[in-house]
Amino acid sequence: MTDEDKMTELYRLMTEEILGTISSADGEKMNRLLQEEWARKEWDKFHKAFESEDALDKVALLIKKEAVSREAAIASSTKNRRRLLTVTLVSTLFVVLVTGAWFYLNRNALATAPPASAVTLQLASGENIDLTNTTRFGSGHAQFFNDTASDVLSYTLSPDASSAVNVLKVPDGKRYNLRLPDGTQIALNAATQLSFPAYFNSHGREITIHGEAFLQVAKDAARPFVVHLAHTDIEVLGTSFNVNSYDTTSVKVSLREGAIRLASGTKSILLQPGSQAIVSPRHDIAVQTIPSEELKWLQGQYIMDNTPLEALTVIFPDWFGIPVIIDDSSLNQRRFSATILHNEPIDSFLPRLQKAAKVQAYYQGKTLHLKN
Repeated sequence: MTDEDKMTELYRLMTEEILGTISSADGEKMNRLLQEEWARKEWDKFHKAFESEDALDKVALLIKKEAVSREAAIASSTKNRRRLLTVTLVSTLFVVLVTGAWFYLNRNALATAPPASAVTLQLASGENIDLTNTTRFGSGHAQFFNDTASDVLSYTLSPDASSAVNVLKVPDGKRYNLRLPDGTQIALNAATQLSFPAYFNSHGREITIHGEAFLQVAKDAARPFVVHLAHTDIEVLGTSFNVNSYDTTSVKVSLREGAIRLASGTKSILLQPGSQAIVSPRHDIAVQTIPSEELKWLQGQYIMDNTPLEALTVIFPDWFGIPVIIDDSSLNQRRFSATILHNEPIDSFLPRLQKAAKVQAYYQGKTLHLKN
């Protein structure tokens, strides 16, 4: 299936979902697509456009007007032809109108959206806050404080605080930190999204992460802390650990101290300090010692040790925000060792890469190419 076919299929499934007509099989198909970051971004934009009743009413009105118009156009046709066209209308009109209405309803939001390179906080209201220069803002249930010098976002709760969900989004090439009111600290790596409620209820503390983050969880025996990842859930009482769900084929959880219980499907393990669990989409769990380079990103380093060249097609977009194409597929498994420093310009790193991997680098537009 081409990328264009995938996008078309995703919009069909999202349309059925929002109209409440999606089948269980299609629901599973959509969930599989949502394992990919591009699909999650489209899902977020689509649902944001239709999150209010007013938006849905507008779409319903469009559908009604279009239906009346089409019925009038075929009123002079035979009864069987009218029935055939009505069936066609039912099967296609929703997709066409909802997709078109999304672009209509969302065009103002897209025009005023923060730049793609900015760290943003999407409030429960749907408003996106650019954290580049904003230092203080409120959301009705919390007062946020953004330290732009140290890239730390924190907040205090209002008396009427609710469990409405906010989403912190860190783009390619950036890192950011969040301090929760309970004292938990979360460092987010590039290309990472964190969903969290402003207020944790008395039963527990739950967040969702797509990407990579290091967590230092404040102890609270009465309220376990739960992290939701792709096909994996982690329950902790108080500990520090790293989660990495960049790769849709596996989730990595590295425990530095404390203890966590990791569950995937019907399987569950208690992870010990110094251990890393690797969880597959089929819920298989493998445990190994944490690789020495795994947590180096917290120190502003990305260490590549005997790394295949094709890994750069994933690493560079996340670290530098630059796509990479390897011109000759025979180079994909060529291995090299090097270290990238945080905030190091890519052109500063390229000479070391070319020497270590014995390749030549050149740009074509904004894309970096590697060749022999």
